[in-house]
Amino acid sequence: MAASGWDTYVDNMLNSGQISQAAIVGLDGRQWASSPRFTVTIDETAAIIKGFSDPATVEGSGVRVAGLKYFFINGDPAHMLCKRAADGVVIVKTKHALVIAVCQAPHQMTDAVPVVEAVAAQLKN
Repeated sequence: MAASGWDTYVDNMLNSGQISQAAIVGLDGRQWASSPRFTVTIDETAAIIKGFSDPATVEGSGVRVAGLKYFFINGDPAHMLCKRAADGVVIVKTKHALVIAVCQAPHQMTDAVPVVEAVAAQLKN
């Protein structure tokens, strides 16, 4: 992971023990920080952002994060929960970025959500 001020936020998510991979991606598609070998593409970011404004685009087809397809489970204008087998992805949208975190079994999305929301709240402040 490239050293930046954003790395601390990703490290905090990873150090929570609930999250296996994480990234902060600008709404323009540029990745601000991420865990090693975890890249969210510009196209994936654009599709996720579209899903926030038009949930029908992800409800049937799901979303791709770092090349893997996740099925949409639940969402609102600022949160998206998606599942792939026993693993999940939590995405929180802020004014300028997406906070994206993958949790792998045996960890649950319900335990990862507060961790991701805390980072998003820090970014909002």
